[in-house]
Amino acid sequence: MTQPTNRELSSGIADLSGRVGALRVYIDDLSIRSSYDVAGSDQIVSLDSTTTSTINTMAGVVPTLQLGDSVVSTQYVADRYYAYIGSFSSTSAVPQWLGTGGAGTYQQWDATTKAFYVNGTEFFNGVQSLAYPLGIAGVARTHSPKNTVVTTFILEFGARFPQNSNYAGKGIGLSTATVSGDFSSSSRNIQVARNVANWELSTSDATTRTTTAVAGADGSFHDFKVVWSATDVKLYVDGVLVITKTTNLPDRPLKVFTRGSPGVLDTDIIDLMMRWA
Repeated sequence: MTQPTNRELSSGIADLSGRVGALRVYIDDLSIRSSYDVAGSDQIVSLDSTTTSTINTMAGVVPTLQLGDSVVSTQYVADRYYAYIGSFSSTSAVPQWLGTGGAGTYQQWDATTKAFYVNGTEFFNGVQSLAYPLGIAGVARTHSPKNTVVTTFILEFGARFPQNSNYAGKGIGLSTATVSGDFSSSSRNIQVARNVANWELSTSDATTRTTTAVAGADGSFHDFKVVWSATDVKLYVDGVLVITKTTNLPDRPLKVFTRGSPGVLDTDIIDLMMRWA
């Protein structure tokens, strides 16, 4: 019997990606790597495709993997990166692609959504600038099936903005800013925030920062999705397109970036995923 090719194997596997409890299957030469999110970590098992026996097992938060006993982490080449932020016990649990974990109260429980979240997150500032519509991070090519060209970057997160205020430079998104700065016109960025009863989507090209607002904001948890292409940035709230922005778009790769002021302008986050399409 002829062994099927990677492409043949890929075509028979459905896209099982999702944010919470995502089952990921990657086809790579003669091995299948599968991972399942459990409390923010993945148990990653490599299988021999012929004998189906385990040939290597690694534990860690994708995409940060431990390399043997060297205790050196590396950026895992992938087409998507997911973190159940609510399960983090401290800043030491933050994966490499999210970078630095800031001030906040970890492992808070919300009985309505039945999910853990981080309360009053001051910042997550990614180590690498991985976000860009045309690629970056594993060249943004999926393993199953192979995606040779991507045109959009997608940032998804479950979060709430509980303060009935203008969040201004605080919020969740992507930026070139350092950990000491807010979202502003001095950096390239894409920001999602709340301004009393309005959702706001802001973009900056490092010269001018502009904001588009739409009614309907509140202090409850919602599913947010930012879709960034070369021509526009779209904001979806609970699956509904609410804002499309075409001005002052950033023109280079960005890092995951969140800002809040614990107890003042809280930014509460359940989870976060970035991917390409």
